[in-house]
Parts: sequence; structure tokens; C-alpha cells
Amino acid sequence: MIVKHALTISRTCPVDDAHDIYDVFVETARTVKVEDILAAAAALPDRIYQEELTTILAAKLNCTVTTIGFHKGVKTICRV
Repeated sequence: MIVKHALTISRTCPVDDAHDIYDVFVETARTVKVEDILAAAAALPDRIYQEELTTILAAKLNCTVTTIGFHKGVKTICRV
């Protein structure tokens, strides 16, 4: 069984205060409650880099996490 959860997270760039929106994909081979995903997302700091956001979520959820975001026109994809 492979389960994929998708959500959107918005945070502020620590460098220039830009409002960044990330498409977040949580992949797992086990049951992960949506409430746990939402709690982990809500606990993230407001000012955070995409790479750090991805790493924290992957560690908290013990899942593979992929984020896709744009900053100043540059598309960045992170996977942990």
C-alpha cells in the first residue's frame, strides 16, 4: 500500500519576507492520520526555508515528504 497526502502550506521567507506557498506531498506505506499531518504543519515556524520545512515534516511524520515552491520565479523541489 502506498498512500499520498497533498496539502498547501504558506510561510514567510527568512531572507526577504516574501510570502511563499508550497505544495506538500506526504508519502507513506502506513496509515498516517490527517490530523497528525495538519498538526505537524501548524507547528512549523512562520519564517522558514523550504529545505528546512521539508526536513522537519519528514522527521516528525517519519514519511517521505516532497515540497514544490516558487520564490522569485524560481521553482524549487525538495524531497526527504
